[in-house]
Amino acid sequence: MIRCFVSFLFVTLTVFTAPAQDNPKTEASSENAQKKEEEKESAPPVTKTNQVTIDGVLVEYEVTAATISLPDPKDPEADRADVFYTSYVVAPDEDAEDRPIAFCFNGGPGSSSVWLHLGGLGPRRVKLDEAGAGTTLPPPPYGVVDNEFSILDVVDLVFIDPVSTGFSRAEDTEERGSFHGLEGDIESVGAFIHQYCSAHGRWDSPKYLIGESYGGIRAAGLSEFLQERFGMYLNGIVLVSALLDFSTILFHQGNDTPYILFLPSYAATAAYHGASTAASPEEAYESAHEFAFGDYANALLKGNTLDPETETLIAEQLVQFTGLEADDIRRANLRPDAFYFRKMLLRSQGKSVGRFDARVLGIDPDKAGTYPDYDASGAAVMGPFSSAMNHYLREEIGF
Repeated sequence: MIRCFVSFLFVTLTVFTAPAQDNPKTEASSENAQKKEEEKESAPPVTKTNQVTIDGVLVEYEVTAATISLPDPKDPEADRADVFYTSYVVAPDEDAEDRPIAFCFNGGPGSSSVWLHLGGLGPRRVKLDEAGAGTTLPPPPYGVVDNEFSILDVVDLVFIDPVSTGFSRAEDTEERGSFHGLEGDIESVGAFIHQYCSAHGRWDSPKYLIGESYGGIRAAGLSEFLQERFGMYLNGIVLVSALLDFSTILFHQGNDTPYILFLPSYAATAAYHGASTAASPEEAYESAHEFAFGDYANALLKGNTLDPETETLIAEQLVQFTGLEADDIRRANLRPDAFYFRKMLLRSQGKSVGRFDARVLGIDPDKAGTYPDYDASGAAVMGPFSSAMNHYLREEIGF
C-alpha cells in the first residue's frame, strides 16, 4: 500500500631503481590512501531513534546512515567501492524478520535517492512552500519536517545511493566508469542488497524494490540478477514514474508512440494554465486520452498518406487540447514533442513550462526558439533538496 543506474586500462610501467621517497607519485599515492582511511574512520555508521505519526498512528523507528563496502572479486582483501545508504527500521520486536523491507532508489541517470527519500517515502521530508504546493521556490533556510505520508508504517525502508551519487564512491576513481553502465550498475546495487540482507538478518523478510525514473530499468534488471546470482527472490516491485521502454520518450522521426502517450499530459497542463477551454485538468486528460488512442493514433499511422481534410480536423482538435496555435501544430506536422510544447504553450507571455512539474513556470526570454531555455521545475527543488539532505544527514542524524 502506498499513500499518497569498463574501460580496462593497461598501463605500461617503467621501473626505476630510485628510492620511493624520491618518487612524488608514490608519495602522493601514499598520502591519498592515508587520507582515505582517515575519512573512513571519521564517518562510522550512525543510528538514531525517532518517531513519526502516519495515518494517525505513532510509529517509532531507528534511522541509520552508513556505507557498505563492496569487495573486489579479483582481490577479496580489497574493496571496489563504498555504497552509502540511509535505512529506516521500525523498532524491532520478536517478529522483526517477518516485517517487509523495501530497497529504494531514483534513476537520473546519475541520481542519488534523495528524491524518494525526502520527497515521498521516508518519515522526514523537505520543508517546501506549503502555500505554493511545491511550485514556488521559498527563500533559504529550508530543512525537513515529519512526513505524514511516509509508507514506513507498513514497510522498512533502505534508500540506496548508487556509486558516484550521494556519498557513494569507487575506491579507484579511474575505475568509476565500470559502475555507470547497465550491467555494472545492476551488479553493484545487487551486491549491496545481498550484503545488507546478510548483515542485518533480512534474508527471510518479504523484499521489495521501489525504483523511480531510470530506476525502473534498474529494478527490472535487479529482479533477475538477485534471483540468478544469489537465489534471492522478491515479493514485488513498485515502479514510480518509471522508464522501461525508451521508445515511449524518444521523439524520433518514425516513432509516433511518445506523441500519443504525451498528449493527455499536454491537455492537462494546458487546462491547468487556462490555455484551453477544458473545465479542469482531469476532464482535459480523460478527453485527450480517448482522442490520443483513437483518431489521433490512426491519423499518425497514415503518415504522409493522411488526406488534407482529416489533417485539418486533427489539427483543430490538437489546438483545443494543447492550447498551442494552429501554425505551431502544423509546423510540427501534428507531432509537437514535449520540449516544443513546453516552449510554445505560453510563449506569448514569455514563459516556459516546467519539465518535471508542469505547474511550474519559468522566464523564457527567447520567443524565437523552439526549446526552453531552462527547466524552472528543476531549479525550484534542487536547492531545497540539496540543502535539506546535507543538513539532515550531518546535523540531525550526525553522519
